[in-house]
Amino acid sequence: MRRLDLRFWGGVVCVAVSAGVLVAAAPDAFRLFDWNTRNDSWRSPLGRLVHTGDVNGFPHDFQQGALAFVPPGSTFAILPPTSRESAEKYYGIPGVAVDTVTPYFRYLLLPSRLVPAEQAQYVLCFACDTDPWDARTTWLWQNTNGMGVGKVNGR
Repeated sequence: MRRLDLRFWGGVVCVAVSAGVLVAAAPDAFRLFDWNTRNDSWRSPLGRLVHTGDVNGFPHDFQQGALAFVPPGSTFAILPPTSRESAEKYYGIPGVAVDTVTPYFRYLLLPSRLVPAEQAQYVLCFACDTDPWDARTTWLWQNTNGMGVGKVNGR
């Protein structure tokens, strides 16, 4: 009988502690949710979509150009910078952006598919050397900071 009482009261204490934690944490969780909602309400739908990229150092105009010129369902490739150091030194692109460019744009441009450059219909030049691509690519969008979106001719 004594063992049963100990288990019962142990369970009651666990439930009481859990309820106390819930009551203590709920107001902060609701305040944070409310803050996030207000913080996002002033952004445009495009701004909300590319906000993660903005935070990681992808130029806003590059993300916007990729979304505008790479049609859904097409194939694309990312042409990266020659090195992380050159991207940072010459283009001001943070290392985290160089490291995450491929997974981020794979997500951003869904349902388009990321493929090797030799198979792509579109190429995204991310601080890359465009010389090897100029003859076979029509550049649909470029900025002055080494970014571009191009359609590969004949694909």
